[in-house]
Amino acid sequence: MADTGGVSELTISVRRLRLRPSHRFPRHAHQSWSFGLVSTGKVRLWSSGSWHTAAFGLATVLPPGQVHEGVIDEAGLAYDAVTVRPEYVADVLATGSTPSVRGLLHLPGPIRQLARADRSVGAEERRELVLAAVSRLFEHPPGAETDGRAGGRLAVAVRHRLDQRFREPVDVRTLAAELGVAPATVIRAFQQYAGLSPYAYVISQRVDLARRLLDGGERPADAALRAGFFDQAHLNRHFVRLVGVPPGVYRRS
Repeated sequence: MADTGGVSELTISVRRLRLRPSHRFPRHAHQSWSFGLVSTGKVRLWSSGSWHTAAFGLATVLPPGQVHEGVIDEAGLAYDAVTVRPEYVADVLATGSTPSVRGLLHLPGPIRQLARADRSVGAEERRELVLAAVSRLFEHPPGAETDGRAGGRLAVAVRHRLDQRFREPVDVRTLAAELGVAPATVIRAFQQYAGLSPYAYVISQRVDLARRLLDGGERPADAALRAGFFDQAHLNRHFVRLVGVPPGVYRRS
């Protein structure tokens, strides 16, 4: 398992497991939300009175307390087992009740985000990945913004705050509290309005500032800190992804 430094603050655990062929799980339940992302093999799962088959390209979602059992197929099973504490999900969705999910089997995108949170370099990115995944997995919480115009106004308000604070750590929960909505609503509205997540928007603004600083002759290490990155390595990773070359190469060009 990768180093999970900082992940505990998100009450998330990611384990990469390989199970022997034909292993059978007796009926049981978990206290946390349990997500499974299948890499190889298959598993037949019983839950809510019926059997389902999870294989590569599908993910499983089990709410806290949901009784289930499982049988691994003859080829064995390799999967990412992701657990998230229920109080964190409730906090993200700003609801005191257990949210509903659309059945046992899901497309893997949101679960991959949760697994990536375990391998993420920075705490900001970990928070955003978990928030985005949770907001995609669950039905809209009570009171969530669904009106297009209201969602647009919310997104504009979020963008205004991000433009003012992009060099600071991004905390969607703080933005949500300031605006009186759930964190999941902030992410959903901004994604729909801007076409990218709040974290991705902030990174793009930091890279843009670093680029201007490099144009003015700043050293990459200094530009990284002034633009809001942890260090030059953090800047390098995102600069190459968005600009196409490392900051040092850009500065010398």
